[in-house]
Formats: sequence, structure tokens, C-alpha cells
Amino acid sequence: MENGRNIRNNANITTENTGTIISNPIADTICQEELGGKPAEIPPTEVTEKKPIKTRIVGFSLMVLTSVTATTQGSIVKYVNALPTGMILLPVAIYMFCFFCTIVTYMGVSITDFPMKKWVAVRVAFGSVAYLCKVWSFQFLPLGDASALVFTSPLFTCLIARIFLKERITPVTIFALFTGLTGVVLIAKPSFIFNTESQEFPWYYTLVPLLSSFTLAVVYVIQRKIAGKVNPLTISFYIAVAQLFTGVGWQVASGDEYTLPLCYTPRILLVICSICLPIVWVAMNLALKYESAASASLVRNLDTALAFFIQIVLFGNSAETLSLIGAVLIMSGTIIIALSKIFNITCGFKL
Repeated sequence: MENGRNIRNNANITTENTGTIISNPIADTICQEELGGKPAEIPPTEVTEKKPIKTRIVGFSLMVLTSVTATTQGSIVKYVNALPTGMILLPVAIYMFCFFCTIVTYMGVSITDFPMKKWVAVRVAFGSVAYLCKVWSFQFLPLGDASALVFTSPLFTCLIARIFLKERITPVTIFALFTGLTGVVLIAKPSFIFNTESQEFPWYYTLVPLLSSFTLAVVYVIQRKIAGKVNPLTISFYIAVAQLFTGVGWQVASGDEYTLPLCYTPRILLVICSICLPIVWVAMNLALKYESAASASLVRNLDTALAFFIQIVLFGNSAETLSLIGAVLIMSGTIIIALSKIFNITCGFKL
């Protein structure tokens, strides 16, 4: 009993001197045993926190919203493809810049005082490269080849996120990756697999869509890194600035004379396209605040399936069996990755 009193007195003296209660598990255990009580339980040093189901649903819903709005924007570009590229890029870029200037001013979001400025600059730069390489690929390569190569980005994203963000790769992720890539290939039917295109091009042309795929993967990883620390409106503003320079640069480099579309319908469609873009950027930025970079990249394979169905419904394209199978595979992979995230399914194995 005397030892227990001495230990308690020492603890009280320490508390009075520092003003802070210091817990001593060993002393508490000795006191409890000498007083005839049960020893105090030492709390575990590591606590595993799981995201609430509501948070997972929000994250996945934002990913799907990103995919739907991006597909809508792509369908509009497809519809007005008779216009020169500069006449599509430049007005959309101007609308975006004006929109985000207004919204950051109204919301009081700082565009000069924010953390991780270097990472934001790198994210915007890589995003611009990915965008330009994607546009170039769709112009100078067969559509199937460009689509299949650009949508290999989930593979790069999984690998880069595993190395730099320590994101775990589960059997569910691997299965969703396999089904998604297979579905994209079946829909796009690249000539280097199906030999469906008679057009030949130099082998190094394929490096451009692969560069788009790689840089897009880097964008997902960096966005995941900065998502919880930088306001998504701040990031979107600088993306709009980069988009404006891209549109002006394209117009200057092409040498085409710029005129607004004479028809009223294309003008309205370009405005709708401009509305879709901020939704894509903000939704993706917010989604990567809740979910992993690999998951967001895998869900973006949904773009291919949605575009396939839009081509059937709106543009009257015929549905081939392989394309339907590919669309089903992509949808299945997306549903599987969604369920695994919402209910935290890992199959008991992680890399």
C-alpha cells in the first residue's frame, strides 16, 4: 500500500506542476492490483477508422456525375464536329474563364493564398498535356486506336497511386481493371488487335495517346494528394486559365480565321458544353477528396459505355455484339468497384 501511495503522490505532483494529467499505465495497474481491483485496460495504440457508407456513396456518386457530364460534353463536340476545332475550344475556354472568375469572386475563394501551390501548378500542367494529347490522338489516329490507348490510364493510375500514395490494390480492383480495359477494347476495336482499319500510321504516333493516358493518371494521383487541402474552386480556376491559353494557342497555331457559328443551335450547344465542363472539374476534384485515385480512374471507363449507348440512341449507330459485350463488361466493372467501395469489400487480400 505504501508503494501505491508514493506512486499516486508522484503523479499528483507532476499534475500540479504541469497542469496536465499524465496517464501512467504501469502505475495505474499496480495501484489497482494493490487496492484489490482489476487492472486497468491499456487502450490499443492503433485505431482503424472506416469511412461511413454515406461518405463512400457521395464519393462514388461524384465519380459517376463526372463521367456522365464528360460524356455529355463529348457528345456535343461530336454533334458540332463540322466546326473547326478552334471554334469549339476557344468559346468554351472563354466561358469557363469568365464563369470561374465570377464564382471565386462571389464565394470569396482566394486564388493567391492557398497551400501546395507547386502541386497545383503541376496538376494543371499535366492536365493540359493530357487534354492536348487526347485531342491530337482523336484527330490523327483511328478512333478505335486512340480510344483504347487513352483509356489505359486506370492501369497507370493504379501503379502510380500504389507507389506514391500507398493505395492498396485488391482483387476487386484488379478484376474491375481487367473488365474495364477489356470492355474498352471491345467497343473501340483498335486496328492493332482487330485489324479493322486500313489506314496505316507510324508506330510512334501511338506514343501520343499513351502520353495522354500517363499524364491523366498523374493528374488523378496529384489531385488525390491535394484534394483535402486546396479548395476545388481554386484548382478549377487555374484549369480554366490553362484552358484559355490552350484555346488561344490552338487558334493562333492553326491560323484559321475565327468566327462565331452562324447557326443558333451550335451556339446553344457550346454554352451547354461550357456548363458541363465546370461540373466535370469540380465533381472530379471533390470525388478524389473522398475516394482513391485508382477508383476514380476506373469509374471513368464508364465514359466509353455511355458514349456507346448515346451513339445508338441519338446518332443511330448500329449495335454490334462485341460492342454490347464490351459495354456490359464496363458497366459490370463499375458496379463491382462501387459495391466494393461502399461496403469496404477487399476479399481479404491487399497488395
